[in-house]
Amino acid sequence: MSACTWESGSLLPLSLGPSVCTTRSVELRLGAACRPVVLAKDKNKLVILSEAKDLIVQSFAKASPSSRAKCVASLRLLAYHLSTPLRSLCGKFSPSPPMNTQPLAISPTDRLFLLTGAGVSAESGIPTFRDSNGLWCNYRFEDVATPTAWRRDPQLVWDFYSMRRRDAAHAKPNPAHQAIAALQHRLDRLFLCTQNIDNLHELAGSPRVLHMHGELFKSRCESCTRPPFDDAQLYQPPAAIPRCECGSQIRPHICWFGEVPYDLDEIYAALDACTIFLAIGTSGTVEPAASFAAHAARRARTYYVGPEPPVNLRVFQQCFLGKAGQILPDLFAAP
Repeated sequence: MSACTWESGSLLPLSLGPSVCTTRSVELRLGAACRPVVLAKDKNKLVILSEAKDLIVQSFAKASPSSRAKCVASLRLLAYHLSTPLRSLCGKFSPSPPMNTQPLAISPTDRLFLLTGAGVSAESGIPTFRDSNGLWCNYRFEDVATPTAWRRDPQLVWDFYSMRRRDAAHAKPNPAHQAIAALQHRLDRLFLCTQNIDNLHELAGSPRVLHMHGELFKSRCESCTRPPFDDAQLYQPPAAIPRCECGSQIRPHICWFGEVPYDLDEIYAALDACTIFLAIGTSGTVEPAASFAAHAARRARTYYVGPEPPVNLRVFQQCFLGKAGQILPDLFAAP
């Protein structure tokens, strides 16, 4: 059943284990509204029993796509809580903000894979796409972040990325970026992969960063093999869209929806070699990055740091809930 067609009293498509308790009272956030919910097990499914269920369904129908996605993630998390013994939960989560977080145990032979997402940049004031006041509130991704959008209206695309360049130019690295950079200088065997297109990791001093979704302050030719080049210009009217020496238009060096992320061979080689995988500020909803933790979990210890539990919560051995800028300095402290 599709999440957007839930009806009052219908069962939510979530599988629960046999140990699930009979009922549990929780609060479910939908946008700015917080609704009381009583959940129960019914033939290994999760069902809303509270009198507020009609309001929840109505709110869900009116909510933005980002709010609905968060709602689905919250319900999946509730299913996890209901079907997991308390002892396991106590070992899986650290308090938020953390109190006296112990440094991560890293041996001389460990290989680290760090994946950072929009939550890290958000702590520097860069808006994310999925927040209620995020980038998609004013733009549809179909209009500014797809190859079709570029072919249809390259000026609108450049208007959007010029705006993003202007906003990102004022952002400064936060303590999370600085803690990652400091750890990278201490450890040669650290692979830093980011879903973010800003340059805050570099500004914080990280010497090696793989931007799987491209770089905001770089451009490239739409046609020829000229390598991407540094470019901080704003291409908004009356400025014309730049052209390459070959005559084709210059586009942002961004991996748009429908395109293949960059350097996947290098990324998966690092995932196969890592013994510690740490996801920071990423929701676990965007593929292929959302699958990296499960890929690494076959041989690596897996950790998550972020303000909210990710959708792919189950693949992490331990979650540290809170701002990355508050958690990472302690987590990465030298022993």
